[in-house]
Order: sequence, then structure tokens, then C-alpha cells
Amino acid sequence: MRITDLPVEIVVIIIKKLDIKSVHNLYESCSHFKNLICMYNVVKTANLALSTTATVHFLKQTFMKDISPHLQTLDLRGVGDLSRTALQSAVRGMKCLNTIDVSYTNINLFDIYEVYKLCPTIKNVACNFVFGTKKDIKAQNIQWQDLFQNFDKVHFVGNAANLLFSSLVAWMLHKACLSKLQLTIVENCGTVYDPVEEANDTNVKVHSKFISICILNVWKIPIFSETTLTLPSLQHLEEKYECVVVITEDLNQNQVYVSPMFMKVFKSYNAKCIKVLDVCKHVTNAVIMLWDKAKTVFDDMFFKVLKSKMINLLPHHITDNITVVPPEYDNCFLSVPLCDMRASSKNTVTFKKQRLAPQCPILNYDTVFQQHKTIHLTMFFPSNTNIPVTLSPSSQYLRKLRSLYLTGSVLYSKSFFYVLFSCCQQLETLNVEDSPWCPNQLGHIALSRLKNLRLVNRQSNFKAMFSSLSECSTLENIHILDSHMQQCNNLADPSALFEKCHNLYCISICVNISDSAIARANQLYKKLKAKYGKWHMHIALSSNFSQVSHNYDPYCHVFNLYPVKPLEQLY
Repeated sequence: MRITDLPVEIVVIIIKKLDIKSVHNLYESCSHFKNLICMYNVVKTANLALSTTATVHFLKQTFMKDISPHLQTLDLRGVGDLSRTALQSAVRGMKCLNTIDVSYTNINLFDIYEVYKLCPTIKNVACNFVFGTKKDIKAQNIQWQDLFQNFDKVHFVGNAANLLFSSLVAWMLHKACLSKLQLTIVENCGTVYDPVEEANDTNVKVHSKFISICILNVWKIPIFSETTLTLPSLQHLEEKYECVVVITEDLNQNQVYVSPMFMKVFKSYNAKCIKVLDVCKHVTNAVIMLWDKAKTVFDDMFFKVLKSKMINLLPHHITDNITVVPPEYDNCFLSVPLCDMRASSKNTVTFKKQRLAPQCPILNYDTVFQQHKTIHLTMFFPSNTNIPVTLSPSSQYLRKLRSLYLTGSVLYSKSFFYVLFSCCQQLETLNVEDSPWCPNQLGHIALSRLKNLRLVNRQSNFKAMFSSLSECSTLENIHILDSHMQQCNNLADPSALFEKCHNLYCISICVNISDSAIARANQLYKKLKAKYGKWHMHIALSSNFSQVSHNYDPYCHVFNLYPVKPLEQLY
């Protein structure tokens, strides 16, 4: 029996479970599936972000034109070559589109205004809080309040000056009655805009059933003092909203502040009441959640969803290798204690002592994760030791790892990464930083099924590294940060990565290198993109280690670098 002989109903169910790239491959395979996809209007969501489809070239294909009339959600996060013209051309035929995400692209709010005129069915939008080159946002004479009153959910990505310490957002959204407002605060995102006189009106307020603010690795921001939120965009909301504030400065420490009604629910988080604070809180990483008292029903279902949010937001801390972690906590933080390993002098032969090398401590947490099917784990090594750690091939928890973040002062045994790559068949994301890294440790990466890899190293051998990485055909997202002070003259040729890693969509490299060397490398990458037809490739080359280490975008989000994570998207 051939797949084309399956009943149409079954094929439609299968197609609905596929990502956009797989649907496109099916569309191109034969006329039978092409007609079925178009005739039955199967595709309602097109998620082009973080994949080989993240390019304007894909938007222009016949496939996208055929599915566009019935498309409801379009995710274009991080599409580097997206322009106003390309976006207008793409949405022109989308008669049912209600959600669009163009954050972390070149699209600004003026572009959103023009796109909305072509596609007035849009109700939910996510975009950068950027107005182009002009600092005066009223210069274009656009009625921003009239525009945003048509929306139901809004997500802005921008800097703290515009989104938090200005009343600009409140003024633009004054006429809107939103079900959700989401603000993501990141460094170096856009110009600081001139204030609007009308925004200083005390009657200008935000009207949203739910407001979430995520502050990511930004220089310390004062968010509240005593009983008042100090953010201009949120002033006068204390009596109208119930509030939860989660503050964390590193992976190991969290502070939770809540409205009085949440105190019992957050007892396990050692929460403090936000109404009795007597000091100003300054944060670099935080999540603020606000619920409108009049529009929100605080019933059992609400608190069940809130618990789920907190589980996703903060990792579960593991204190030993005995206590079993409940299966709902799949995002875990483990601070590995210093193992007291000494050379043993015991020997069965009594007339002569024998020196034995200290055994490598085995990181075994089978008991801890015995109830889990998948695990997202951060291992932090707080104490330096000259004894390498190792893994055991018999450890069952390794086979459950979906993502692993290794950080701190630690040495790895020779077999550590061989066991990791060969046993962790579910492992998709690996982040290794703050430890000595040898090129030969990547030699076994071909045994893995890694998609996302991030390495923080010193004196990287890029030629050897690219050669080893190219043997892992499943790689999609590569980030390499080299903190060595000595300047690198040239980056190695990455042709092997372009040729062998068919799903690769991002290469980000930060190393101490001259501007002229970066310009030469960018030219090389541009030629390789044309040679291999990989227009979707996101290339980020930088010499500013401090800036890159504080950066946030969809490409680095997958590595769970930050103590807090942004809340769910609009859709």
C-alpha cells in the first residue's frame, strides 16, 4: 500500500502535525499531495522562525502563495532579510491572517502600520519597538492609538528607556482593550525616542487583562519601591492588578514577590509580600506578571495554569543524588558538590605500598530522574577541582536528556564527551562554558543527534572545530564564543559546515578579531550562502565578547542561558 492510497482524512491529520518545512517537502513531492494541501486548506500556521525556511526566498515560493489565503498565523521571528516590501508582498493574499510575529527583524512600527492597511484581519502582533531612523514618532502623523485599538494581543521587544521608563507604550495603547500585553526588555534594541507630550497625561493608562514583562540581562533596573511600581508605563495600576514579580541574578538564586492574595499559593517559593517592601529593587533579570482583578477569575484553573507558568519559568533545584524529582519538573538546576577524592594507598600486598590515581567521580542521577521521560538540565560546578568528572554508559538518565547546560570550574575526563554523545540520543541542545575545552573532545560528535551547540572557550582551533562539527549532519544552530585576549588574524573556512549540515540555519562566532578580518569573513560567508543556496543562514560575527554574552535573540534563546526565560508567545 502506498501513502497516496491512504484516505484523505488520515493524510490531512498527518499533515496538520508536520512543521512548515515538512509540509513544503510533501507539497513538492507530487501533484497528489500538492492538490490535497491546496484543496483542503490544511495549513493554518506557518512557522518560518529558526529553520532553513527563515528567508524571504521561501516567502516568495509558489507554496507560500498557495497556502496564504487560509493562513492564520505567520511566525517570521529573526528572518534577517525581511523588508517592508517583502512583507507587504507576502501578506497581500492572506485574507484570514490574525497573528503575525516579526520581532527581531528589520521591520519597524511604521512597517506594521503599512502592513495592517493591506491585511486588516490582524489582531495579534509581535514586533520590535522601533520607529526607524526618526526619533520623533509623531513626525509621520500616524494615529497610533487608532491603529492599536484594533488589536487583541501585543508583544513589544525593545530597550528599557522606551518600554519601561517612558509613558510611550501607555499612550500608544490607551484606546486598546487587550487580552494580553507582553514586553521583552533587551539591551541595545533601538533608539531612545523623544517623549510625546500627550503621554504625560495622568489619564493615559494601559488596559489589558494580562501584562507580562520580561527583563533579560539588562543593566540594573529599579522596578518597584515600597508599595509602588516605579515604571512609568505601569504607574497607577497597583489597585487594579494583582502582581507576581520573579527576580533572579544568577542560576542559583531566585526572589519572588507577590500581591497579598498570592502569599499562600507561593509559600513554597518563600515569596515576600509586595505591599510591605521598604527597599528599592534593582534587577538585571526579572519577570513581572500582572492580572486585572476585574477581568480575571482567580479559580482553581487559574492557579493550575499559574503553577505551570512558574514551573516553566524557574528551574527545580536539585540538592542531592537521592531525592526523586516529580516528573512535572523537567527543567532542573543541579549544583554539583565538590567530591573529596584522594589517592588511595591501600593494597593487598603488605610489603609494598602502591600509589593509585584518584578515581574520576561519576555523575549519576538515575534515582533523581527515575520518573522522567525528558529532562532539561543545568549542571553548575561551583568549586574547582583537579579531578576530572566522568559519565557512565549505564546511566539511564542520560538517555532522557533533551538539553544540557554545563557551566563552572570543572575538568572533563577523556571519555566524558564520548559517553555523552553516544548515550544521549534525545539530546538536542548542548551548552558548554567556563571550562577548558580540547578540540579532540568534539571528535565523537558525529555519534550524537545535536541540533543546537554553544561553546564558550579560550584559544579555539576553528579549523579543527569546523571539521569536527561538519560530521554532525543534524546541527542547526552553532554559537562559539572565544574569550581569549590574543587577537585572531583570520577565521577558518566553514565550507564543510555549509556542505554537510543540511539543516544549519545559524552560525554565531565571537572572537577577538579585527574589523577588517570580520569584513573578509562576512564576504566569504556571503559567497558560501550563494554557492550552496542557503539564503536563510543567519551569520553573526563579532569581536565584542561582553556585548554578545549579554545579547538576547531567538537564536540564543534555545540554550536557556538566562536565569529567567521569556513567557509563552502570543500563539
